Amino acid sequence: MGTWTEDQEKVLTAFCPDDQCRASLFFDESSETVECLLCGQFHEKHTLKDVRKVSDLSEVLKFLRPMLQEKRTEETKVMGISNYVCKLLSPLFTQYGLDRNTQKAKLLSEMGHGNTFNCSRLSSHAFHIDPAHLNIPYYGTDCSGSLTYLSETLSIIKAANDNEERLVPIHTDGDGHCLVYAISRALIGRELFWHALRENLRCHFLEKLEVYKMHFEDFIHPLEWQEIIAECEPNFVPLDGEPLGLRNIHIFGLANVLKRPLILLDSIIGIRSSGDYSGVFLPAFCDPSECRGKDSKLNKPLCIAWNSQGRNHYIPLVGIQGKPLARLPKTLLQKAWGMPNHLISDYIEFDENACCIVGGDKPLSEKYIQQLVTAMKKVYQEVHSINPCLVADVFRFIFKKSGVVGVKPDTVIQTAKILIRDRHLYWCINCEALCEFHTVKKSLGDLSHSSESARGNQQFQFHDERKDVQPTIICSCQHNVLPHYSIKDTIFPRQPFCSHCKSRHVRLVDSDGTIHFLNADRTMSKSSRSKCGYRHYWNGREYDHLPEM
Repeated sequence: MGTWTEDQEKVLTAFCPDDQCRASLFFDESSETVECLLCGQFHEKHTLKDVRKVSDLSEVLKFLRPMLQEKRTEETKVMGISNYVCKLLSPLFTQYGLDRNTQKAKLLSEMGHGNTFNCSRLSSHAFHIDPAHLNIPYYGTDCSGSLTYLSETLSIIKAANDNEERLVPIHTDGDGHCLVYAISRALIGRELFWHALRENLRCHFLEKLEVYKMHFEDFIHPLEWQEIIAECEPNFVPLDGEPLGLRNIHIFGLANVLKRPLILLDSIIGIRSSGDYSGVFLPAFCDPSECRGKDSKLNKPLCIAWNSQGRNHYIPLVGIQGKPLARLPKTLLQKAWGMPNHLISDYIEFDENACCIVGGDKPLSEKYIQQLVTAMKKVYQEVHSINPCLVADVFRFIFKKSGVVGVKPDTVIQTAKILIRDRHLYWCINCEALCEFHTVKKSLGDLSHSSESARGNQQFQFHDERKDVQPTIICSCQHNVLPHYSIKDTIFPRQPFCSHCKSRHVRLVDSDGTIHFLNADRTMSKSSRSKCGYRHYWNGREYDHLPEM
């Protein structure tokens, strides 16, 4: 495959307009909208800048092949942040805050805020998703079947909102933390506070244990509370055969932690059934006066739902930016879980149409979230001696590519450190993926020659039978210099190559994410002044154009 012919439709290239993404886009000249294969957003072609023609089809295929072969996963970055990085950083959000004076992360205890982040500080916040992000897999609209399962429920909600879609179910990962993921996403759009929510819940149960035991004595045996509290632990691992995940009593506890109601929705059949499949979880162990914001109004409820009839995965329902605040009709909120139904009106405000506002109008700004994430990344590097984004890439490109799932972050961190220490971790300039490459050590036996039987230069070829090894290893020997020689267990260097796209343009990576570029290499920095769209490396600096010699 070479260049495009004149009768073919032209292929154009530009960069994703999202400043946190800036991936290369490729599209034909007749396209009206362009999808970014990295972040999943769609862009109008007329909004793209620095659009250029592509002349070499092979270069396009090299770039696109790894993306097309790999279904976008939960490691996809949205505004520069992936779900996996959020999970890695979450424990730090439990202990650290952002110092207003230095804009750096600082231990909460050093700022006089206790040892653990108080999640009730988020009681007035709610996430509204950008409409442009709704179609991003593993971030936007949930694709696990909830749209079908909740279709009747969503239709009732839509009717209460002037027949406009204002409340949408969005994605959460399913690894046993989906309840706290769902609530964290409903609060700020990211999973950053899943760890703090679990810690807050554990401490809340311990502090109010006698109150809980007394109130639920007819439903929960006193001996069960030890298990209920243990299930709150961030690193809780259930016994074989035990159900994985949190349950209704934990939702009730989290409502009290956040000092705001949590609404659990289900299919219409589930809502109307006598089971505990849906309900309103009130912060009833807090006085209503404690559940008000600075404006003296009651904190607005958050909404979560089951995604299927299996009722084993929670997803959040959130509002949409640019649209009026979503409302829920009171007909869906008839049952208060664990409390008398008449208390619902003490904690939720209803309008003249018997509807309540979901979430509210105080989202945490994306700019502030980005500042928090940037600060926590630096702490993560200091604590673990490795860049969290590098850990996420090792998980994405090495563990998941090989089919390994359910691996704990500590294992990924340790593996990444070993690969870096042994100089086996490389970054591919061509497809922008991480790959590992190991030098093969082979036992070659004795190769003995006398100066009488072998004179001059002689070559020996050693073939590695592994399928991923491309070149033949060649060793040249000068026999008139060494009359007799022996080779044993010799390491023969091979030129490293990318395991994804097979390119040999790979460079070593350090633990802080630094790439060991060589002179003339294309870097990761975008440039509208460079013909290829990227800056180039030369003697420790980056240039829009290679320096003239």
